[in-house]
Amino acid sequence: LQLTDDQREEIIDLVKTRIKTFLQQPERVHFTVEVSAEKKVAYHLNSILSEHGIRMAIMKKHQADFLEKVLIGSETRRMLDIYDGNLLILPA
Repeated sequence: LQLTDDQREEIIDLVKTRIKTFLQQPERVHFTVEVSAEKKVAYHLNSILSEHGIRMAIMKKHQADFLEKVLIGSETRRMLDIYDGNLLILPA
């Protein structure tokens, strides 16, 4: 699309407004808080997302050193392997 800066700004503002309106409707927004003692959190998270039919998850990628990744593993990496929905990974 060939858009001017004003057109792009207008679209961005419209999207922000619609998202805010959507999130302010309690019957359409669902939050779940889970506490898990499981060592592999990605599997627990994946089952929760599947149970609720959620097709997009947002995760924060934590920086870890090489040894930590080898011994513990990366839950974000594991989610990439097992989650069949869309996954948005944000830097820490």
